[in-house]
Amino acid sequence: YNMFTLGGPSSATVGMRMAGVEMRTWDGGRMYSLLAAVHAALYWFSVTILTPFILLVSLFSAKKRMLHDMAIGTVVVRSDMV
Repeated sequence: YNMFTLGGPSSATVGMRMAGVEMRTWDGGRMYSLLAAVHAALYWFSVTILTPFILLVSLFSAKKRMLHDMAIGTVVVRSDMV
């Protein structure tokens, strides 16, 4: 699901599209399938193992990015901003 929706032309899942956000690479490029699959795997791994830590990282980081987003270089932006 994540590989096809985040890695697709809209770079967003169905819920992200309804919320008006999309995921991009650090330099502003669109997501691709392999990066979307790695992002999903890192997300589930980090939530399962490091839940308190990833919450603290996102609360105290300057750009409010989660730990797995920092690790692979992705950002979530509003769709009308790109």
